[in-house]
Amino acid sequence: MSNTILFQAETKTIVLILFLFLTIIYFFGFKLRRILVKKKLIEESDGLGTIEGVMLSLFAFFLGFTFSMSGSRFDYRRQTIISEANAIGTAIHRADLYPDSTKNKMRTYFKEYINYRIAYFDAGADEEKIKSALAQSNNLAEKIWAIASKLAQDPKYSDATRLMIPALNEMIDDVTTRDAAKNAKVPEPIIWVMLILSLCSSFIVGYSTKAAHLNYIVGIIYIVMISMSIYLIIDLDRPRRGLITIEDANNKIIELKEMFH
Repeated sequence: MSNTILFQAETKTIVLILFLFLTIIYFFGFKLRRILVKKKLIEESDGLGTIEGVMLSLFAFFLGFTFSMSGSRFDYRRQTIISEANAIGTAIHRADLYPDSTKNKMRTYFKEYINYRIAYFDAGADEEKIKSALAQSNNLAEKIWAIASKLAQDPKYSDATRLMIPALNEMIDDVTTRDAAKNAKVPEPIIWVMLILSLCSSFIVGYSTKAAHLNYIVGIIYIVMISMSIYLIIDLDRPRRGLITIEDANNKIIELKEMFH
């Protein structure tokens, strides 16, 4: 997936190329119609009829469908970060159930753990930095788990164990969930179909223009709006690389550092 053209290319590059092709195909559709009319191969009043309505409706459906998919995945990523922040905060509070020596050691690990979870987000689309931050945070989680599991064998810590173990389980599970959510994108074939349909719709709109002279302003507005819509869809699907980010959700993890002041 990471080696595909759509994944590697910047969103603005994809949309800029799309805008160029939409413009060319739109004017090509209009010019083709004028040529056919001039050669009397079609009548001035002839249109595409049902085909025009079906194709534009299909494109509108795909546009809405894809926007819904990318939007839901964006929201899911935000929720996983908030859920992880809550789980970490709960685990830190429950470390207070242990003696000071154990509590302080755990809190030291938790502090480092939070720094690596922040680094995981700050890594952006750099896979090497993402893997490094993930490995370091997993290593610290194992150290915290080792302390809690060892104390679980002591009956006098049974109450603390009953509260801490589920909290640590949730914290660790949320890391896996968040990493999976990072890779949960709109399937690339759907993006390709949406791009192809946008080109087809541009041709249809241009071809269906029955005026003797093309209204350039209306055409450009149509192309710009389609390009902007597709830009938002792709950008929502790339929260680590675009203008639309989930930084507000990640701030919840950054705020956890205040627990150590």
